[in-house]
Amino acid sequence: MELYRDVCREIRFPSDYGLIARDITRRLSREGIGYAEIYVSPAVIEKIGLGWEPVRDQLEAVFSSFERRTGSRIRVLLDSVRQWGPAAAERVLDLQEKAPWTRVLGFGLGGDEASLPARDFSAVYDRVRALGLLPLVHAGEWAGPDSVVDAVEILGVVRIAHGVRIAEDPSLVRWLERKQVPLDICITSNWKTGAVPRGGHPALDLLRSGLRLNLSTDDPGLFRTSLRREYLTLARLGATALDLRRLLLLSRACALGRLTGRRGLAHRSRGTSRSRRPR
Repeated sequence: MELYRDVCREIRFPSDYGLIARDITRRLSREGIGYAEIYVSPAVIEKIGLGWEPVRDQLEAVFSSFERRTGSRIRVLLDSVRQWGPAAAERVLDLQEKAPWTRVLGFGLGGDEASLPARDFSAVYDRVRALGLLPLVHAGEWAGPDSVVDAVEILGVVRIAHGVRIAEDPSLVRWLERKQVPLDICITSNWKTGAVPRGGHPALDLLRSGLRLNLSTDDPGLFRTSLRREYLTLARLGATALDLRRLLLLSRACALGRLTGRRGLAHRSRGTSRSRRPR
């Protein structure tokens, strides 16, 4: 997180976000990716002293131009920083409610997973659904397997960023399989942050256990990776051609753009407080 913070401090103008967006679209073109979901954090943008609307306009200009040229689609997931608390998350939703960005599909929380409990954001996620956005969250990367349970039962998310620590508890892996909530798996990111020791990763075991997975790059510029490289990495970890094909199909099925036709998911009620861990 310190490196991410340092990189953000180098961003001085709204046009810098335009440069970043153009780099992203060039990467998408090189890999032939026709659909991408990109996190954008108004909370961070305002924290570094920039206005949300000028930055949003820069991003929209680049993304819409790219879509016209290529026929590809880009969708945005708004993001807040967990350790900054519910007020910062509400501010992000205020900005979207005041001037809706039609490119936005969902809302998630990044940052320090262990800083504040999921229950502190219950009202935030109720509002996320009320605004017609799909709820997501980072969980199970640094915080333990129970953080994945809280994400599903308390926040009612439709997809979880990372979630790899669920592998520590086979009973919860079986529980998540029944829930059918996908995990965004980011192997290179997990290695470079130290969330998972280098040389191994639970992704293949989770895939073969029946979980719904979406292979992702997290931050491809920061971690010097690409989607193609993530598939090659999983192959080096032992994935067969059949495993990779299944993962590709699952990743496509996990795209939030496919869930927008099933809007009931955006309004799914969050679970009630639980008296014991699910089994």
